[in-house]
Amino acid sequence: MGQVKTAESLSIEVMRLVMSAAGHEQVTRMLIEVHDRVGNYLNNRKRKDLIRIEDENEVEVVIVTKSDVSFEHMTFRAEDAAGREVNLS
Repeated sequence: MGQVKTAESLSIEVMRLVMSAAGHEQVTRMLIEVHDRVGNYLNNRKRKDLIRIEDENEVEVVIVTKSDVSFEHMTFRAEDAAGREVNLS
């Protein structure tokens, strides 16, 4: 039987992606789309960490929340200064 993910466990996945992308020199902006509950957790419980990452790496982290998606929904886009997608692989 599979494990049920929580807002906390999903936010950990998001934070790992953010930290990884923040270290990429071309990335200046990250757009993350998640379910409302995950976004609320990130904005309330991880805001200080996100601000620190933004300040230390000169990047912007934008969290877009949606209620009409599955709880585990997440899209992640890293962009350069011109708004072009940066391939992180």
